[in-house]
Amino acid sequence: MTTVVVIDASCMIDLQKGNLLPELCDLPYGLVIPLPVRASELLNVTNAEWQRLDDGGLITHDLNPAEVEQAFALKYDEAYITN
Repeated sequence: MTTVVVIDASCMIDLQKGNLLPELCDLPYGLVIPLPVRASELLNVTNAEWQRLDDGGLITHDLNPAEVEQAFALKYDEAYITN
């Protein structure tokens, strides 16, 4: 499995509202969620749901400072391109 899907808070909220979190683990993709997103107060994911996702291969990744800088640069570039 070489494909990785990075999950953001809005994606998790929508998947939970649609009762689709359990199906995430059935997808043929590697799934990564940044630690700050996982810890977000916006998410209402239960411990049991997190455990199912973790057992299904979800990787929680804590961004280092260089990765945070890169994410902000990408956000800035996207805003620049779309305006």
